[in-house]
This record gives sequence, structure tokens and C-alpha cells, in this order.
Amino acid sequence: MVNHKRVQRLMRIMQLAGKRPKEKYHSYLGKVGRVADNIINRDFTTTAPLQKWTTDVSQFTFQWGKCYLSPILDMH
Repeated sequence: MVNHKRVQRLMRIMQLAGKRPKEKYHSYLGKVGRVADNIINRDFTTTAPLQKWTTDVSQFTFQWGKCYLSPILDMH
């Protein structure tokens, strides 16, 4: 076992630094686009399939770029 102070001293002498975590995600707080009218008004009941759908968009960041996932859920 090696004391953390010795490791810190040796890293300072060799001018080594550990990787820092990336900055946390901040959602965009700029201009908001057009907002759709609330025609469902929290009434999620349906009488047949494909009448009301819900969705959400998630963004995943990888080394090679970004990927978006948008699942669609039928409310029936």
C-alpha cells in the first residue's frame, strides 16, 4: 500500500494530473419555440387504439457523436 500523500507528491513532481469529470449537462434556457395547444387536457382515456400517442425525446452522447431516442406510446 502507498500513502495518498506520496502519490500526490510524486504526481506533482512528474507533472501528472488526473482526468476531471466532464461538465454537467445544462439544458438550453434560450428562446422557447412554439408550444402546441393542450387539446388532451390530461384526459388520457381512449375508445380505440391509435387515438392518442405520447412521446419524449432523450439525447445520449457517445464518443462518436450524439444519438436521439424518441419512443412512442399508444395511450389505449
